[in-house]
Amino acid sequence: MNLEDDIVAAAAEAMSDDELADAIAVLHAHERELLIADDVDRAFRVGVAVASAGNRADLA
Repeated sequence: MNLEDDIVAAAAEAMSDDELADAIAVLHAHERELLIADDVDRAFRVGVAVASAGNRADLA
């Protein structure tokens, strides 16, 4: 894990299930916007954050 993953994990653990679901939905929307804008590199990084947050939710 890197610092960014640690921050995402800590934030995910601090959120309620509903807050985490809302945050993941916002990240997905941002990822889509970046893909539409053809900013694939940034979209990939957002996608990694979504996956990390989702994994934390699955473990909770």
